[in-house]
Amino acid sequence: MNYIIMDLEWNQPFSKELCLTMASGLKFYGEIIEIGAVKLNARFEIVDFFREFVKPKYYKKLHPMVKKITAISRKDLAGGIPFPEAIQAFRRWCGKDSTLMTWGNDDVPVLCDNLEFFDLDKSWAADWYNLQTIFGLQTGNGTEQKSLQFAMEYFKIPCERRLHDAFNDAFYTAQVCSHLDLTKGVGNYDRFLRLQREQDVRRHSGAEPYHSLISTERGRYPSKRAAFGDRRFAAVHCEDCGIHEVPAGSWMRQSNEKYIALAHCERHGTFLVRMKFRRVKGGMDVHKVVWRATEEMIQLYRNLAEKSRQRKEPFRSVG
Repeated sequence: MNYIIMDLEWNQPFSKELCLTMASGLKFYGEIIEIGAVKLNARFEIVDFFREFVKPKYYKKLHPMVKKITAISRKDLAGGIPFPEAIQAFRRWCGKDSTLMTWGNDDVPVLCDNLEFFDLDKSWAADWYNLQTIFGLQTGNGTEQKSLQFAMEYFKIPCERRLHDAFNDAFYTAQVCSHLDLTKGVGNYDRFLRLQREQDVRRHSGAEPYHSLISTERGRYPSKRAAFGDRRFAAVHCEDCGIHEVPAGSWMRQSNEKYIALAHCERHGTFLVRMKFRRVKGGMDVHKVVWRATEEMIQLYRNLAEKSRQRKEPFRSVG
């Protein structure tokens, strides 16, 4: 058995109007432009590396924010290969007896979206391990999501390569894993996952199954207030019809770095949107994620809203 620590970077359309639709009816928000991976053997030892730039077919022009965050250039993409070829090479490199591992819950949904959009088999990506979960439970951080940078600092791993690079992120994730008991983590993962899902119902840490994910979007702002004040970014659009702009309303704080809100569409129901902030030089990186809201998510939001009302500390979007 091999374990594949995978990280992806993806491009996004310049506007909602330019966003393509998958056969399932969901929007195609991220076209993969880089695949980075580290292969571990059955003893969780590093045995090989993989990196491939993908030449985009649909979102050919790099979104300015993606270019800024990832530092990927047009030259990198021009030298890339088409996604079907890249995935074929990646799967061949992984081998038949292998399992994916990622840091967080964003990469596999995007991978599955790309496989679906290119009409490729995605069954092989159905089972995977979220290393954030194992890290959190083995370091006393519970199921709360922690960034890769946080984990590196926790284990005093020096950052000598640029983050938000698929290969570098996979490499540093492997370094973090060298400090974890992956044998125990993998062996008890089902129990860990049940615990995480129970926590998600109460706290919504963001670990929803990929089929409930509607969209992801990244931005960079000088402050949290500036992000909430950007009406286009802070708004939530109905992802089914692509027409209705649904106001995000009041944002409720989950933690110092996460805020959630509910958005409603009369035709298509309720969505939950989360903004996650990460302080960087000169401002804040913002990762906005939208899910189709379950009853548990709606109740979670209501509970946070009630606590906020009692404290009289709501964070409302500007404008």
